[in-house]
Amino acid sequence: MAGISGISSITSSALVGIQRASASADRSAASIVSSGLRTADPVTISPEARAAASAPDDLASSLVNLDVAKNTLAAQVSVLHTADDMSKDLLNMVGKADR
Repeated sequence: MAGISGISSITSSALVGIQRASASADRSAASIVSSGLRTADPVTISPEARAAASAPDDLASSLVNLDVAKNTLAAQVSVLHTADDMSKDLLNMVGKADR
């Protein structure tokens, strides 16, 4: 049945997307945590060096990437729900055709 293999492909694609979004969220969260740790330096450094080391752009991009990963994950879950609904509809149609 072509319909079932298509739904399987959709499901597989959504699961891969969820894995990628989860990995991206993990990387972004780790970057956010580590950027907070960099500011607690036990040695005294110049203000210029501290400004260069704090890298506010990295924190901002990590926060944006975390939000993107969250939205990507939500979209992939929506795809899974749609594939599930399609599977149910297909099974209902096949069941009615057998009667």
